[in-house]
Amino acid sequence: LNVTAVADYFDMSISNVSHQFKQQTGTNISDCIATVKMTYAEELLRDSKETVNQVANKVGYNNPSNFIRKFKAYKQMTPHEYRLIYQSETAEQDKEAV
Repeated sequence: LNVTAVADYFDMSISNVSHQFKQQTGTNISDCIATVKMTYAEELLRDSKETVNQVANKVGYNNPSNFIRKFKAYKQMTPHEYRLIYQSETAEQDKEAV
């Protein structure tokens, strides 16, 4: 998912779809798309056994390094660190439930 795909879907220019989105929502369409991708990446990192490279590819990053850099900017930690923290929290919750 990217701005070009959205513009193509609505048969609009990139600048027009960006302007209309900003006017209607008050946010930048690129920022919104990035947030959707990172939210989905968080879900995949928590709930799947897919590698970071597979997650990167699934959310639209062909270059895993770019994905890792963007994820780190979004969550202030790498995807691997995020997964480790989440798995550790889940293990502690499971232990408390017993």
